[in-house]
Amino acid sequence: MLAQILQGEKLHGNWALVRMGGKAAGKRRENWLLIKERDEEAVPQSGDAIVADNPLSVATGRSLDAIADDRDWVWHSNESRSGR
Repeated sequence: MLAQILQGEKLHGNWALVRMGGKAAGKRRENWLLIKERDEEAVPQSGDAIVADNPLSVATGRSLDAIADDRDWVWHSNESRSGR
């Protein structure tokens, strides 16, 4: 588990990044969960409100469907941000 504090455009507060095991790990596929911790930024019973209330990308201002349809930029973990 990796604990992180986020102060982004949408996500705030303490989060835990947890690598999952199970069938995906056995097939050497990485499977991760990002879990919101109970802190001063947490809103109990908010469900998916962060996505429903803020559906557009902070970086592009587009919806996920528009981004998927265009595919003008794909992130690769082994490239620097300038490799765009």
